[in-house]
Amino acid sequence: MAAVAENPTFAEPAPTKKGRTKKALKPKAVSSNEANIAAGAVLEHSPVAAKGKQPPSDASSFEKQLLEMQEQLEKLKIEKEQTEEMLKAKEEQLETRDREQEKLKIELRKLQKIKEFKPTVWNEVKEANPDADFKAMSNLLGAKWKSVTAEEKKPYEERYQAEKEAYLKIAGNEKRELDAMKLLEEEQKHKTAMELLEQYLQFKQEAEKENNKKTKKEKDPLKPKHPMSAYFIFSNERRAALLSENKNVLEVAKITGEEWKNMTDIQKAPYEEIALQNKEQYAEEMEVYKQKKEEEAANLKKDGEEFMKLQKQEAMQLLKKKEKTETLIKKEKVSRQKKKNEEKTVDPNKPKRPASSYLLFSKETRKSLVEERPGTNNSTITALISLKWKELSEEEKQVWNEKAAEAMEANNSPFPMAEEADAGAAFVLQSKGKWWHAAFHLTTAIVGPTILTLPYAFRGLGWALGLLCLTSMGLVTFYAYFLMSLVLDHCEKSGRRHIRFRELAADVLGSGWMFYFVVFIQTAINTGISIGAILLAGECLQIMYSNLSPNGSLKLYHFIAMVTLVMILLSQFPSFHSLRHINLVSLLLSIGYTFLVVGACINAAASKEAPRRDYSLEPSESSRIFSAFTSISIIAAIYGNGILPEIQATLAPPATGKMLKGLIMCYIVIFLTFYSAAISGYWVFGNKSNANILKSLMPDEGPSLASVWVLGLAIVFVLLQLFAIGLVYSQVAYEIMEKKSADVNKGVFSTRNLIPRIILRSLYVILCGFFAAMLPFFGDINGVVGAIGFIPLDFVLPMLLYNRSHKPTRSSAAYWINNSIIVVFTCVGIVGAFSSVRKLVGDAAEFKLFSSDVVD
Repeated sequence: MAAVAENPTFAEPAPTKKGRTKKALKPKAVSSNEANIAAGAVLEHSPVAAKGKQPPSDASSFEKQLLEMQEQLEKLKIEKEQTEEMLKAKEEQLETRDREQEKLKIELRKLQKIKEFKPTVWNEVKEANPDADFKAMSNLLGAKWKSVTAEEKKPYEERYQAEKEAYLKIAGNEKRELDAMKLLEEEQKHKTAMELLEQYLQFKQEAEKENNKKTKKEKDPLKPKHPMSAYFIFSNERRAALLSENKNVLEVAKITGEEWKNMTDIQKAPYEEIALQNKEQYAEEMEVYKQKKEEEAANLKKDGEEFMKLQKQEAMQLLKKKEKTETLIKKEKVSRQKKKNEEKTVDPNKPKRPASSYLLFSKETRKSLVEERPGTNNSTITALISLKWKELSEEEKQVWNEKAAEAMEANNSPFPMAEEADAGAAFVLQSKGKWWHAAFHLTTAIVGPTILTLPYAFRGLGWALGLLCLTSMGLVTFYAYFLMSLVLDHCEKSGRRHIRFRELAADVLGSGWMFYFVVFIQTAINTGISIGAILLAGECLQIMYSNLSPNGSLKLYHFIAMVTLVMILLSQFPSFHSLRHINLVSLLLSIGYTFLVVGACINAAASKEAPRRDYSLEPSESSRIFSAFTSISIIAAIYGNGILPEIQATLAPPATGKMLKGLIMCYIVIFLTFYSAAISGYWVFGNKSNANILKSLMPDEGPSLASVWVLGLAIVFVLLQLFAIGLVYSQVAYEIMEKKSADVNKGVFSTRNLIPRIILRSLYVILCGFFAAMLPFFGDINGVVGAIGFIPLDFVLPMLLYNRSHKPTRSSAAYWINNSIIVVFTCVGIVGAFSSVRKLVGDAAEFKLFSSDVVD
């Protein structure tokens, strides 16, 4: 231990020889604190250290130069782009000028080509047509030129070819020069781009080379120093004594190595103990150091995450601000464009000016001239039409003048669409819908709970006649509705877009009384359907109530009052178009309760309480005939709607072709629902079928023939759809009311228009509810409405309107089909109306006013 106190320091261990063990050589790589300090002092004054200190200033100056060069490069790029844009604009100007010159040269050649031709025939044509202007003369000369033979054209053609060759030679030289200039400009652009690229690559290489000069990694001054081994501790003790004996460094290292090798374990023990203590202290210090570093790293990571979080928040705020600005700009652009389009858009409902007598003659004559002279251009045809018109006598022109007068008189009719829309058209019949919206409206108008009366209709027809009538009426109504849409499209193309059935019929048929006839029929249909919808909805509520409370005191008219109250609230939807989503739900409900009823009928047929099936008709021949016509009237009422023009009015113009898509969609739903309900209901109940198949499944006597939850769900579906049907068929009445009561210059929900709307619509619904409670004739109402209303509007008028508007020839199939349908369904309607009224009168003796039982 004394030796340890006397020799506290040692500069450097002596190198060992090759024969020494690895243990003696190991300390060579480790230096003491003093050696490190000495080495640091030497390095501080060495030229290498001085040289190492210099690069930071050089690097910063190089970075400045690099930034300056990059800025210059950016400027050069900007100048290059500006130059390219200027060159491009110049090229476009040159190309535009060349195209204009080319057009002028072509026109000049054409004039030169016929210059020699004109003098020879100009006087001749001018004498024949002294009133012709320059344009007409040019057209006539062109037609004359086409009639010249090839031999007569030969001198002009040869001269044209010579001038063409000369022109092509000049034009070819000019084009070659222009191509050469373009090539030169492209070469210059490419050369400039390559120079800029070379400079950029050079700068990049220099920057990478400078960055690759790595400086010596700096040590962390806070990191604990590695402890010395026992041998180094011994060397430090011996170094001072050996150096005082004038030993050099190599000799000191050799001597201490030999002495350490010859020492015993007991002699080495104090040094090894000190080395072990230093090692343990180092381990503790390293543990503290690592924890501190980990904490610093964690704090640094946390700070980085917080910084990134703040940056993200700032970025999101900037993005939201930008998106908000862009949205505002986009909305402003859309608003301006919409306003601009509204200013430019011509009102599609505005009637077009009728054609003059000359235009009518021109239209007719052009067809024959095109057939006689195929390939002749329009200008020549126009010139020939003008000559033919001038050759007509006054008597011949009078015929065309009379046709023009008829067109003018039709244009001045009081029934075409007015130039300024009235409140009924603007508010109730808004033209904003798509074709599928029209399909929703049409399906709701046709496919309703009335399909549950189809087994009742089959009761008066039997299987064969029932299926025949159901299929034939489906085909006839589809054909009739298609013809109606064609008539509406025809009127729209002629500048008279009709949105009301009554105005369409009066305009096409040209009879004022037709206007009031359609008004009367539509009013009867709409009121009848509204009454029937309220009545059937009240009956649905009564059925549910009677099952929940068999001895309840509420009557049918109580439930009708409840339905009326709900209808008053729903009637405040301002427009037909606003019902599109309600009618989509109505379509789904109709499919839903149809398949529920079909499933219930199949289940009833398989149950023990299934009724005996009897498909026989009434014994009396006259009763069978009247029952058959009543059933036909019911089927007609089920297929009918009577408001197709009003439904097509909801389509955004132009409506051409859109209604056919809606019809196809509607009749797919009809096929799924009509046949399944009719066949399943009549198959199970036969001639015992009730006017409402739900009542057949839930007889007054005996148990229910189907699951209560199935029938309850079907009744709920029927009840919900009845509200939609009542709304659809009330739109015509609402439109008539608003046309007279509302102010089109005020808003839809302005006080001026809102209060009259609430009062008038509420009174209308209350009136329908009152008659539904007083006269509960659901099945008979369907028959009367079908015979008196739907057959004229949906089976007769469409054929008449098509025949008058499209004028099919007597030899065409359309003419005979349309007239046959008119005759057959006029007779069916007359007999059906008589039989339906007869049955209504017969059933009137079976009930009292405000009865709680619906008479079938």
